[in-house]
Amino acid sequence: MLFVTSSQVTEGMCVAEDVVDHGGRMLISRGQRIGPEHLKRLHKFGIQSLFIDQNRGEKPKPVGKSSLRKQCESVLNTICCRFTSGGSPPPPDPGEIRAAADALVTSLVKAGKSIVSLSGSAEDEQLTHHSINVAALAVALAIDLRLPRQMLMEIGSAMLLHDVGFMLLPHELYHRTEPPSRSEARQLKAHTVLGYDFVLKTGA
Repeated sequence: MLFVTSSQVTEGMCVAEDVVDHGGRMLISRGQRIGPEHLKRLHKFGIQSLFIDQNRGEKPKPVGKSSLRKQCESVLNTICCRFTSGGSPPPPDPGEIRAAADALVTSLVKAGKSIVSLSGSAEDEQLTHHSINVAALAVALAIDLRLPRQMLMEIGSAMLLHDVGFMLLPHELYHRTEPPSRSEARQLKAHTVLGYDFVLKTGA
């Protein structure tokens, strides 16, 4: 089962879960294949996303990255490059972090609950993909709680950097596929403290 945006849906795909409108009325039943009328219905009722069965239908077409996602990736990739270049990395620019968080908050306030456009693809760098999605979900939840904008900014900045400590670890350690040894597990657990100490230097 794949969670996709409505822009990725094409005729012939099989719906994996019922699609209902905001009032709970059935639009497309589970197991139905998407037809032209279904596509019109998705647009008419503002359905932003749905589940499809990838085992019984076509693969979704890749969705282009939004400028917002590229901006968030740029902040994280800049930090990552500083680590991979060797030596003691300087802290990230707090202005860049705040600008990305501000763009994230602004976009989500305008979009309401439509945050799927931030989703990346399987080809994206796993840590970057995870950090951006966590930031988007956290800000969306904070908006629902009607938190003040300054707090939304702080949450967005914090969540973009919440796993930055992983970047201080050897690259192969958090990209491995086998279970870590006890020593490696201790290193992985220490990423939270490493990240906290690092971000503390930014003043972000």
